[in-house]
Amino acid sequence: MKGVMLTHHNLTSNVMQSFEMYGDSLKPGEEIVLAATPLYHVYAMTSAMNLGIYIGAAILLFPKFELEDVLTKIKKYRPTFFPGVPKMYNAFVNHPGIENYGLNCLKSCSSGSAPLPVEVIKRFEELTGAKIGEGFGLSEASPSTHRNPPFGKRKIGSIGIPFPGTDCMIIDDENNEVPNTCVGELLIKGPQIMKGYWNNEAETKKALQNDWLYTGDLAVMDDEGYFYIVGRKKK
Repeated sequence: MKGVMLTHHNLTSNVMQSFEMYGDSLKPGEEIVLAATPLYHVYAMTSAMNLGIYIGAAILLFPKFELEDVLTKIKKYRPTFFPGVPKMYNAFVNHPGIENYGLNCLKSCSSGSAPLPVEVIKRFEELTGAKIGEGFGLSEASPSTHRNPPFGKRKIGSIGIPFPGTDCMIIDDENNEVPNTCVGELLIKGPQIMKGYWNNEAETKKALQNDWLYTGDLAVMDDEGYFYIVGRKKK
């Protein structure tokens, strides 16, 4: 287990990047964030709590994801923005009578931590009218680095495009950048990238080289600049 050191600048940068990425889909002072993922997880801390505070949103906060309780509160308080994980989306679409809980109050949603099955995306969007922005992140990046943008083309199965101020590169085993549509290791550079690993200089030197974060994830970029995660690099 490696402890990731995130600075105040890392975290605030990622919040502002997130807000810029969501564009006009989030209105300061008007949103209600459904925060059902534990805030000790960096995805929820940034995308639910910190972003919610930054835009002056009300935060509908749950200590634990208990489906019936969450659905009852959604019907009562009508949240507008939901940063969730696949397990939650799957629970929603498979709940009997889900049409009766008013999930159409949701305007914008995001998904992180794992791939989201296409059939779950389609069913959830049929229920709500909202679009789920699939993306990518990791603890070392505060965590968000990519998202399907609400203001542009969405490609289901893709992690989308890099966040504002985020550079990406895909390299081969010799550290050479590979052409579009070729698989290689995903490298990321930006203001959200960690300071290093706590008390672990050796691992920090491996992960951070020339200001690039070596993610260990294998990815490919298509000709329109959309990225896809295809696996993990073998150590």
